[in-house]
Amino acid sequence: MNKTEYMESLAKRLRRLPKEDLRKALDYFEEYFAEAGLENEAQAVEDLGVPEAAAEQIITNIALANAKEPVKSVKKGLSAMWVSILAVCAAPIAVPFALMFIVIAVMLILTVLLLIASIFFIGVCLIVLSPTSLVAAILAIPVGGFPVFMTTIGMSLFFAGTGILTVRGAIQAGRSFMTFIIRLFGKIIHKEDHKHE
Repeated sequence: MNKTEYMESLAKRLRRLPKEDLRKALDYFEEYFAEAGLENEAQAVEDLGVPEAAAEQIITNIALANAKEPVKSVKKGLSAMWVSILAVCAAPIAVPFALMFIVIAVMLILTVLLLIASIFFIGVCLIVLSPTSLVAAILAIPVGGFPVFMTTIGMSLFFAGTGILTVRGAIQAGRSFMTFIIRLFGKIIHKEDHKHE
């Protein structure tokens, strides 16, 4: 690989950087090759390493430098955030995927737990609604008579029964889900232990 091929490959991998950072990075490598001279071009390419590794190192260094500086403007802040995202993506592929898997797993677990909690609270609301309906049934006797009383009593019993079943179901679903998650993580940890043995 000669200087031109190296610089093209490096520029291609750094093309998503902000223009100022891209220019500084490419200028540094141009100066490095200029100092090495034409006769030492092959040695310079070898010393610099593959363009992929060089690009990864540049992006990481820029992200670390940006992290040390206070954000002066929205544009600079967005630019620094973009470089940080690029740095995470430029890291060894297992790290971003592991991080992504963990975030997705936690979000799914929280979503299911919130859904179960919502169902539980709907059941609690139905149970609380039952005595309220009973009071409404008693108060409705003088106005609506016996048919309204019986209908409201029926609604009260329906709310109580449905609420109790919903609460019990939510509790059972929560227990089953937590058991499933604990067993799943147990299997994952067990497999990791066997890999390290």
